[in-house]
Parts: sequence; C-alpha cells; structure tokens
Amino acid sequence: TAKVGPVMLAFLVLFARDVGYVYRIRTITSEKLSWKSSIYVIILWEFASAVTPSVVGGTAVAVFILMKEGLKLGKALAYTMVTAIFDNLYFVLVAPFIFLIASGEIFPQNSAIESQIGKSLPTLFFISYGLIASYTLIMAFAVLVNPRWFKWILLRITSIKWLRKWRPYAYEQGAEIMMASKELRGKKYSYWIKIALSTLFIWTARYAMLNCV
Repeated sequence: TAKVGPVMLAFLVLFARDVGYVYRIRTITSEKLSWKSSIYVIILWEFASAVTPSVVGGTAVAVFILMKEGLKLGKALAYTMVTAIFDNLYFVLVAPFIFLIASGEIFPQNSAIESQIGKSLPTLFFISYGLIASYTLIMAFAVLVNPRWFKWILLRITSIKWLRKWRPYAYEQGAEIMMASKELRGKKYSYWIKIALSTLFIWTARYAMLNCV
C-alpha cells in the first residue's frame, strides 16, 4: 500500500508542473491567450499526447487546438515548434550533466533486454541522444536562424529521382517553417529566458514526480 505522504507530494508536483505548462504557453503566445484559454489548451494538449499514437503526438494536435483559440496558422505553428525545440533542448543539455554527476552509472544491468535487442543500453542511449540532438539543432536553426536556407535544402534533397514523391511534402514543410520563423522574429531576450526557465521547471517537476512515488 502506498503511503499517503509520497502520493500527496506527487500530486503537488504534478499540479506545479501543469501550472508551469500553463504559464509557458501563455508566455510563448506573448499573452495573447488568457489564463482560462491557456488552461484549456494545456488540458487538451496533455489529453491528445496521451491518446494519440507517438507518430502523431500531441504537438501536431496542438496546432489545431491553438487555432481553435483564435490564433492564425502561422502563430500556432510557431508556438508549437518552440515548445518542441525547448522540450528537446532540455534533454540535450541536462542528460550529459546527469551522466557526469552519476559517473556514467545510470543504466540498469539487464542482460535479458540486451540479448533481445542485440545492443547495450548505453549504446542505444547515445544513438538516441545523437538523433534527438541533431533534430533539435536542425529545427532550431531552421525556425530561428535561416528558414529560407532550410527550405532550399529540403527541395534540393527531394529533387533526387527516388525522393521526388516527397517533394510536395518538403515544399509544405519548408513553407510552414518560414511562416513560423516570421512570427518569432524580433522577440526580446526576456521572452526566450522566460520560456527556457519555465521549460526547466516543467521537466524538472516531471522527473521529480517519479521520485515522489
């Protein structure tokens, strides 16, 4: 039987995490969403993340949720991309820090799992870390630095004969990236600092909740 104290603490941390989510989405939208709308968006976003396949994810659904709250497509795309970039960036920056603190002793010894997948857990971790880090850096560059160049690269890649069927999709993705970048251009440093700090709070609370139970 679970003790009441840890369970109550877990609920408290869960509540704090959701407050962080609400604050962050309102900050990302430059307070265009009211507190009530921000709560509504986060509830639906979390629900979508829980019930949709991982390939789709809550982020894809979030665009439509934000548009339902009166935001235009460009803004909705920009805000969901920012949340995805910062969420991934937390893992990219914090994972090596934890790895160093623990002196690499963060992987459970499980020969059964390793025999089934044919690779060690550390190897799989570093492969996934490299993929997430690469994806995050590419998305950050595309959205925040040079979206036009990113679109050009996508179109050049899909001009290869056996990739041409993906060209319409590449054009659409490139256009969406440029639209999102336009919405985020010229934001003050304080805007990004608030998002970074709230992301740090959210994910720290998320992992702390696991330790509570």
